[in-house]
Amino acid sequence: MTFYNIYNSKPLPTFAKNNTMKKQLVDYIYTQLMRQDLSKLPCYLKGGTMEIFLFLALYSEIRGSEEARYMASIILADTQKKELNNQIHSLLKGRLGVSWGIQYLANKNILEADEEVMKFRSIGMQDCMSYRLLAPIPTNKDDQVFSSGIYMSQLRVPKNSSEQYAHNERIIILLDECERLLLHSIPLIYSPSEMPLSMLHSILYFLLQADRTGIYPFLTRKLLKYAPQLYHKILNRGTPSDQYICLALMSKSNTSLQEISDDQASIDFIANLGFYSLLYDTPQIFSSPFQLIHKNQAFTKYIKEQIQENSLDISTLCGLGFGLLNMEGGIS
Repeated sequence: MTFYNIYNSKPLPTFAKNNTMKKQLVDYIYTQLMRQDLSKLPCYLKGGTMEIFLFLALYSEIRGSEEARYMASIILADTQKKELNNQIHSLLKGRLGVSWGIQYLANKNILEADEEVMKFRSIGMQDCMSYRLLAPIPTNKDDQVFSSGIYMSQLRVPKNSSEQYAHNERIIILLDECERLLLHSIPLIYSPSEMPLSMLHSILYFLLQADRTGIYPFLTRKLLKYAPQLYHKILNRGTPSDQYICLALMSKSNTSLQEISDDQASIDFIANLGFYSLLYDTPQIFSSPFQLIHKNQAFTKYIKEQIQENSLDISTLCGLGFGLLNMEGGIS
């Protein structure tokens, strides 16, 4: 499993000459992440080495940085040596996140789709199915998103093939699971009213992706129509960024950003949007609010100072970095 020897992306408008501040922010983030002690970090997609690996891989692709690509290669080689079987089934804090990150870079033609990539792809697909049979209603507090749906949504399969048939079958099974999660309760065990908002917006993302494929359209559109009702019932079961993402995916008017007055809370807000703009391959989740924030020069300066002072954790740094790197259409 190796990187391509050439850089495939063209420089993005984000890094044009008139966007010096954005370039500086990304470079400051890169510097801080390169200083991290990776030996103490778990192999997580959020808050771990996989998140740093993804940032370095994308940074190297966009900026043509050999140093960043070399460091990403080291993390990748170390990840391949780790025993992932003992990790939980979770996209954010488990082995499914490792498979997702590797598949994401293969989709973007940054990693070569060799046998190792296909092995991780196979592990991810098996996890998506076997876990469903063991626990159709997620109860793990560490699994706050619809992990299987997010993973399956980004897989690319050949049309009119047996692989496509198997993939579509899995999507249908996951749509049935969405129906259970959104509409049905299990006494003393589960109720949709207890769903975290992060789970709801991840289900929304999955449903929107499924709707584009035309698989099981009746159920998909039924659930998309119901989602706003559930959103209003569980509005307070998440962060302002979760609220913003839900409303953005439902194409509803959004005032979450205006309701935040604290500078640190604003950084957390925008960083979380950056992470999900990458996870959902939807750059506008981050770019629209960032354009508003960027007009406030004092706040932009505050972000810069917080990065330079190493006051931000890994997830916040990477989230900001993902959002900035993925602006203006992301990596094609």
